Amino acid sequence: MHTAQPKPKKRKNRPASRTYKSPGALKSYADKRDFSTTPEPPPGSANGTGNSFVVHRHHAFRLHCDLRLERNVTLLSWAVPKGLPPRPGIKRLAVKVEDHPLEYLDSEGRIPKGE
Repeated sequence: MHTAQPKPKKRKNRPASRTYKSPGALKSYADKRDFSTTPEPPPGSANGTGNSFVVHRHHAFRLHCDLRLERNVTLLSWAVPKGLPPRPGIKRLAVKVEDHPLEYLDSEGRIPKGE
């Protein structure tokens, strides 16, 4: 017995939403920063592979790590307040924070207090 193969679905242009990010999705990120006074990268037109991630270790209110996963032209971001676990199998709280531009994949430097 043969069954008919389903027809391939056509790709649709999807509007910006919680799960799909357009280049304008980082507007709130950009509105909160003064890029003339901070070394933080502004949102750009970077195109990624969709498979990148970075773990940033930094001091904000206190030392913690940020986990950033590439997804649809942005980096989905989580703060990990107690840092990364010392060995597999230990769970850590990860708090969702605002998305960041792909330029954060290779950024480093000091961010002025209050930025």
